[in-house]
Amino acid sequence: MSSTKQVLAVIEQLRTGAAMTLSEALRAVGISVPTFRRAMASTPELVELYDEALQESYDLLAEKLVHVDEYYPDAKMANAVSTNIRWFLSRRKPSTYGEHSTIEHRITADKDVLEALLRAKARAQSIEYTAPPALPHPTRAEATAEARSGYLALRDAIRNRDITDIEPDEDDTDISVLL
Repeated sequence: MSSTKQVLAVIEQLRTGAAMTLSEALRAVGISVPTFRRAMASTPELVELYDEALQESYDLLAEKLVHVDEYYPDAKMANAVSTNIRWFLSRRKPSTYGEHSTIEHRITADKDVLEALLRAKARAQSIEYTAPPALPHPTRAEATAEARSGYLALRDAIRNRDITDIEPDEDDTDISVLL
Protein backbone atom coordinates (compact mmCIF):
# COMPACT_ATOMS: atom_id res chain seq x y z
CA MET A 1 0.00 0.00 0.00
CA SER A 2 1.41 3.45 -0.92
CA SER A 3 2.07 6.01 1.79
CA THR A 4 -0.71 8.29 0.43
CA LYS A 5 -3.25 5.47 0.68
CA GLN A 6 -2.02 4.69 4.18
CA VAL A 7 -2.42 8.34 5.21
CA LEU A 8 -5.95 8.34 3.77
CA ALA A 9 -6.68 5.20 5.79
CA VAL A 10 -5.39 6.92 8.96
CA ILE A 11 -7.58 9.94 8.22
CA GLU A 12 -10.59 7.66 7.74
CA GLN A 13 -9.84 5.94 11.07
CA LEU A 14 -9.94 9.35 12.80
CA ARG A 15 -13.01 10.57 10.88
CA THR A 16 -15.14 7.54 11.74
CA GLY A 17 -14.02 7.35 15.34
CA ALA A 18 -12.53 3.87 14.91
CA ALA A 19 -9.36 5.36 16.40
CA MET A 20 -9.53 8.17 18.92
CA THR A 21 -5.91 9.31 18.67
CA LEU A 22 -3.40 9.61 15.87
CA SER A 23 -1.16 6.96 17.42
CA GLU A 24 -4.09 4.48 17.53
CA ALA A 25 -4.89 5.19 13.89
CA LEU A 26 -1.24 4.81 12.83
CA ARG A 27 -0.98 1.45 14.62
CA ALA A 28 -4.26 0.22 13.09
CA VAL A 29 -3.10 1.05 9.56
CA GLY A 30 0.51 -0.02 10.09
CA ILE A 31 2.30 3.21 9.14
CA SER A 32 5.14 4.85 11.03
CA VAL A 33 5.04 8.43 12.28
CA PRO A 34 7.92 9.60 10.01
CA THR A 35 6.25 8.12 6.94
CA PHE A 36 2.96 9.77 7.91
CA ARG A 37 4.67 13.16 8.42
CA ARG A 38 6.53 12.97 5.09
CA ALA A 39 3.34 12.13 3.21
CA MET A 40 1.51 14.99 4.92
CA ALA A 41 4.33 17.44 4.12
CA SER A 42 4.37 16.49 0.46
CA THR A 43 0.59 16.75 -0.13
CA PRO A 44 -1.25 19.88 1.13
CA GLU A 45 -4.65 18.31 0.36
CA LEU A 46 -3.92 15.58 2.91
CA VAL A 47 -3.28 18.24 5.56
CA GLU A 48 -6.73 19.73 4.95
CA LEU A 49 -8.37 16.29 5.08
CA TYR A 50 -6.47 15.48 8.27
CA ASP A 51 -7.57 18.75 9.97
CA GLU A 52 -11.20 18.08 9.03
CA ALA A 53 -10.93 14.50 10.31
CA LEU A 54 -9.49 15.74 13.62
CA GLN A 55 -12.37 18.17 14.07
CA GLU A 56 -14.88 15.42 13.34
CA SER A 57 -13.13 13.06 15.76
CA TYR A 58 -13.39 15.69 18.49
CA ASP A 59 -17.10 16.03 17.82
CA LEU A 60 -17.51 12.23 17.93
CA LEU A 61 -15.64 12.14 21.21
CA ALA A 62 -17.93 14.83 22.62
CA GLU A 63 -20.98 12.81 21.50
CA LYS A 64 -19.50 9.80 23.29
CA LEU A 65 -19.88 11.76 26.55
CA VAL A 66 -23.65 11.70 26.18
CA HIS A 67 -23.71 7.89 26.18
CA VAL A 68 -20.64 7.16 28.29
CA ASP A 69 -22.69 4.85 30.50
CA GLU A 70 -23.34 2.56 27.51
CA TYR A 71 -19.61 2.14 26.95
CA TYR A 72 -18.67 1.93 30.63
CA PRO A 73 -21.39 0.43 32.89
CA ASP A 74 -19.26 0.95 36.02
CA ALA A 75 -20.11 4.43 37.37
CA LYS A 76 -16.61 5.19 38.65
CA MET A 77 -15.02 4.18 35.38
CA ALA A 78 -17.58 6.18 33.39
CA ASN A 79 -16.87 9.24 35.54
CA ALA A 80 -13.11 8.88 35.06
CA VAL A 81 -13.44 8.48 31.29
CA SER A 82 -15.89 11.38 31.10
CA THR A 83 -13.51 13.63 33.05
CA ASN A 84 -10.60 12.65 30.81
CA ILE A 85 -12.58 13.27 27.62
CA ARG A 86 -13.71 16.69 28.83
CA TRP A 87 -10.14 17.62 29.77
CA PHE A 88 -8.81 16.41 26.41
CA LEU A 89 -11.44 18.29 24.41
CA SER A 90 -10.99 21.49 26.42
CA ARG A 91 -7.28 21.46 25.51
CA ARG A 92 -7.64 20.44 21.87
CA LYS A 93 -10.64 22.58 20.95
CA PRO A 94 -10.99 25.23 23.69
CA SER A 95 -13.22 27.56 21.67
CA THR A 96 -15.93 24.90 21.54
CA TYR A 97 -15.34 22.61 24.51
CA GLY A 98 -13.25 24.74 26.87
CA GLU A 99 -14.57 26.37 29.98
CA HIS A 100 -15.22 30.01 29.28
CA SER A 101 -17.38 32.78 30.61
CA THR A 102 -19.06 35.60 28.84
CA ILE A 103 -19.09 38.94 30.60
CA GLU A 104 -21.45 41.61 29.38
CA HIS A 105 -21.13 45.20 30.43
CA ARG A 106 -23.86 47.63 29.48
CA ILE A 107 -23.80 51.33 30.09
CA THR A 108 -26.93 53.38 29.75
CA ALA A 109 -27.15 57.10 30.23
CA ASP A 110 -30.06 59.45 30.34
CA LYS A 111 -30.27 62.00 27.52
CA ASP A 112 -30.32 64.91 30.00
CA VAL A 113 -27.16 63.67 31.70
CA LEU A 114 -25.36 63.34 28.36
CA GLU A 115 -26.38 66.85 27.32
CA ALA A 116 -25.19 68.28 30.65
CA LEU A 117 -21.85 66.51 30.25
CA LEU A 118 -21.44 67.89 26.74
CA ARG A 119 -22.19 71.44 27.94
CA ALA A 120 -19.68 71.07 30.79
CA LYS A 121 -17.06 69.80 28.36
CA ALA A 122 -17.65 72.79 26.06
CA ARG A 123 -17.29 75.20 29.00
CA ALA A 124 -14.08 73.54 30.15
CA GLN A 125 -12.60 73.69 26.67
CA SER A 126 -13.45 77.38 26.29
CA ILE A 127 -11.39 78.43 29.34
CA GLU A 128 -7.99 79.77 28.37
CA TYR A 129 -5.08 79.25 30.71
CA THR A 130 -2.81 82.19 31.38
CA ALA A 131 0.35 81.64 33.33
CA PRO A 132 0.95 83.93 36.32
CA PRO A 133 3.57 86.63 35.78
CA ALA A 134 7.07 85.61 36.67
CA LEU A 135 8.42 87.02 39.91
CA PRO A 136 11.65 89.01 39.62
CA HIS A 137 14.53 87.02 40.98
CA PRO A 138 17.98 88.51 41.37
CA THR A 139 20.73 86.80 39.51
CA ARG A 140 23.35 84.98 41.47
CA ALA A 141 25.84 87.78 40.86
CA GLU A 142 23.36 90.43 42.09
CA ALA A 143 22.54 88.44 45.23
CA THR A 144 26.22 87.88 45.95
CA ALA A 145 27.03 91.58 45.44
CA GLU A 146 24.19 92.66 47.76
CA ALA A 147 25.28 90.27 50.50
CA ARG A 148 28.92 91.36 50.10
CA SER A 149 28.06 95.05 50.38
CA GLY A 150 26.10 94.40 53.59
CA TYR A 151 29.02 92.46 54.99
CA LEU A 152 31.52 95.18 54.06
CA ALA A 153 29.37 97.90 55.67
CA LEU A 154 29.14 95.91 58.88
CA ARG A 155 32.90 95.21 58.89
CA ASP A 156 33.74 98.89 58.40
CA ALA A 157 31.35 99.91 61.18
CA ILE A 158 32.97 97.45 63.56
CA ARG A 159 36.50 98.62 62.66
CA ASN A 160 35.58 102.23 63.20
CA ARG A 161 33.64 101.36 66.33
CA ASP A 162 30.75 103.20 64.79
CA ILE A 163 27.96 100.77 65.61
CA THR A 164 25.44 103.20 66.98
CA ASP A 165 23.36 103.38 63.81
CA ILE A 166 23.19 99.59 63.38
CA GLU A 167 20.09 98.13 64.92
CA PRO A 168 20.07 94.38 65.52
CA ASP A 169 17.27 92.27 64.05
CA GLU A 170 14.92 90.46 66.37
CA ASP A 171 16.80 87.21 66.02
CA ASP A 172 20.31 88.74 66.09
CA THR A 173 22.29 89.13 69.25
CA ASP A 174 23.41 92.60 70.34
CA ILE A 175 26.62 93.28 68.46
CA SER A 176 27.92 95.70 71.12
CA VAL A 177 28.29 92.76 73.48
CA LEU A 178 30.73 91.17 71.06
CA LEU A 179 33.05 94.23 71.04
